[in-house]
Amino acid sequence: MVVLTLLIAAAAFWSALVFQGQLTEARRATNLTSESFRIDERAWIEIEPIKPALLSQDAKFGATFTCDIYPKNAGKTVARDIVVNAHDLGAMEGFGSDAAALRSTQEKMLLGKFREMGSNNPVILPRNLVPKVLAPNSVSPVPFRLTCQEPQRFADGHQSIHYLVGRIDYCDQFLVKHWLKFCFFVVNARGEVWACQEGNDEDRNTETATSETICGKAN
Repeated sequence: MVVLTLLIAAAAFWSALVFQGQLTEARRATNLTSESFRIDERAWIEIEPIKPALLSQDAKFGATFTCDIYPKNAGKTVARDIVVNAHDLGAMEGFGSDAAALRSTQEKMLLGKFREMGSNNPVILPRNLVPKVLAPNSVSPVPFRLTCQEPQRFADGHQSIHYLVGRIDYCDQFLVKHWLKFCFFVVNARGEVWACQEGNDEDRNTETATSETICGKAN
């Protein structure tokens, strides 16, 4: 009887372990399914192709253009609390390949501490004119307007490039924060715009909100 009792207890213990393992796997599978669903359904903010429009032509400074940034929600659900922080600035040609400098600039923009290059003067960024909410598969009806200029070439062979640097922050339907950083520059007098080597990135936040990635409570 003692042996039988021990065998029954061992079998019960083994069954409990198997059940706990199955329950853990079921929960993991449920979480993965929920995560996959949210990734597929979340809002995705991208930028429409930039189409510079000639603003002025100067013999000394060359062509100046308006470079409008149109955020687009390419996702399947609404994007909320959209904030665009961007600035056009002149810098030497290596700036677009300097990941650390671009990251510092883009982070300072988020914190409202961006300052002119080589100066302590604060930059007054343009007002955010884009809507705070974008429906799925829709483009902002108004742009975030920046000014861009053709490259300035100097006698020593160097040139100053006009960069469009910024970031877009937003929340998805599942109360998870997301951001899109961008860096573009004007290539020539026709106003062609290319992407910088660095400075174009998106967050990798999971769709399981944490204390660092959760948005404010919905009204």
